[in-house]
Amino acid sequence: MIAEARWARHASGVQQWMAVVLLLGLSGCATPFIGGGDAIQTERFSVRVVGDANQSSPVPVEFILVRDPELVEVVQGYTAGEWREGRAQFLRDNPGGVLTERKEYVPGQVVSARPLPFDDRSGRALIVFAHYRSPGEHRARVDHLSAFTLLLQRDEFEVLPGADASAGPAPEGGDG
Repeated sequence: MIAEARWARHASGVQQWMAVVLLLGLSGCATPFIGGGDAIQTERFSVRVVGDANQSSPVPVEFILVRDPELVEVVQGYTAGEWREGRAQFLRDNPGGVLTERKEYVPGQVVSARPLPFDDRSGRALIVFAHYRSPGEHRARVDHLSAFTLLLQRDEFEVLPGADASAGPAPEGGDG
């Protein structure tokens, strides 16, 4: 009889605790967004690099998956150069708030469609920085596209909908 009374109190306490957790989750008062939640729409990308891209030099590209909604506007406010300079400190100040993946592409390279470099696409924004020698923002937000092609040109890049980089050879050069 005593054991049954203890079990009833324990079960009631567990139910109350679960109700609190559920209400917090529904009200948006749960822990800050770090993973989980909505996945960005983007699934695949490809890359086409013109022959004289980045003044005939490799183009470092960084994919930023912004997970914390409060950081979306912050990251979007950076130019590629500012991101490169402040990246290490930003990541220390915001652990888990963003995921990053760096790639480098060489002039004339064509990369066929491939999945994003993140196993978990949970996030609020997907931003691409291309680090050019020329001045400019060199930033694009692409999470609204299910697939895209990065066209890395001489002094800037363009984002094309769809991930069919094989639709013809990479342009020889110019700003297209």
